[in-house]
Amino acid sequence: MVLVKATAGGNLPVDVTVTITNSGTTATVSHTSHGMATNDKVMIKGASLQANNGVFTITYISDNSYSYTMSSTPGSSPTGTIKATYVALSGTTDSNGEITMSRVFSASQPVNGWARKSTSAPFYKPGPISGTISTSADTNFSAVLILDQ
Repeated sequence: MVLVKATAGGNLPVDVTVTITNSGTTATVSHTSHGMATNDKVMIKGASLQANNGVFTITYISDNSYSYTMSSTPGSSPTGTIKATYVALSGTTDSNGEITMSRVFSASQPVNGWARKSTSAPFYKPGPISGTISTSADTNFSAVLILDQ
């Protein structure tokens, strides 16, 4: 599993307070000047309803809102201090231990995150990932994983 998310210093959201309205399995997020596009990913945390928390692929609605689909219907809209953070990369690697994504960034974006192999033996501890996604060249990140005894 790999997770690489935005950190402060770029133009994509990092721990921005948002509000969410649920309708069935669709969550609509009010998020001023979010800077994200359809098929980008966002990490939502702090929502009172578990179905709203996690990493989701978004559908752009406007410069100030987007939606995502939850795996279940929570029945109401969440409360709490709900935070949204742009996710550059999230998912599992291929058989070569690689995962990729493609997006044009309008400005360089600092990121951090981790990688971990935990689906079958041998198991590995999470390895940190950090750096800056460049607007002028391909960006590659590597994580060094240590065996989890």
